[in-house]
This record gives sequence, structure tokens and C-alpha cells, in this order.
Amino acid sequence: MKIVVDANVVFAALTKNSITRELLLYPFIKYYSPDFLLSELQKHKKELMAKSHLSDAAYGETIRLLLSNVKVVSRFAYGSEIKRALKVIGYLDKDDVAYLALSAAIEADGIWTYDKHFEKQREVKALKTKDIAVIVKQGKKI
Repeated sequence: MKIVVDANVVFAALTKNSITRELLLYPFIKYYSPDFLLSELQKHKKELMAKSHLSDAAYGETIRLLLSNVKVVSRFAYGSEIKRALKVIGYLDKDDVAYLALSAAIEADGIWTYDKHFEKQREVKALKTKDIAVIVKQGKKI
């Protein structure tokens, strides 16, 4: 099973020890994210550190832990899908384009996101945390 993880899921896992963090660290699902995630983590670093109450060193270590089960994929691997993704979701939110393009490029089973924009497209299934929990608990296929 291949699931693309949106930055908002990683942000949630980073800021609070929760089911989201536990599921993100679950080793039997292959998680993927575009390299755009890394720039988002850097862009929002101060805000995320404040919300998570982490020092700079602890922030870096927590990111490394959370991403240990996420394959961060270079734009070169999904770039051919960018134009199509722009047409499908770019008019709603350009930050979502890389996630949709990656999901097409790797033929993902879904995108784990809290972003409502993904519910407005039909290219890939938008998954919520509860969906991931069901998959993990029941070994259920999407």
C-alpha cells in the first residue's frame, strides 16, 4: 500500500503526540511525500516549534523520526504529472499540486490529508486519519 502524506498531517504529528504520530510511524504502510514537504517544514519552522514546545535540536530530531517512515520524493520523479495536477487541483490550492502529482506518478492508493481541497477532485482518494486507523487496525485495503 502506497499513501502520499500531506504536510498538514506531518505538522499535526509534529505538534502533538497523537494517533496521527503513531500512524505515521506505522511501519507496514509505505508513506511518500514530495520534496515540497521539506520546504514547508522549513517555512513554518518557528510556528511549529512554538506549537510543539520543542527546542531547535529537538525539532530536528522529531522531524527525522517522523520522516523515517516517509520516502521524500524528488520533483524529478513526479514532474511529468505536474501539468495534469495543476489542471485538477491547482486552481484550488497550488500547494496541493505536488502531492497530487506524486500520487499519480507512484500510483498511490490515496493521499492522507486534512485539506478539504482533495475532496473536490476524483484523481486519488482523499484519506483522513480515521481511514488510516481502519486500514492499520483491520489490515484493510483501500
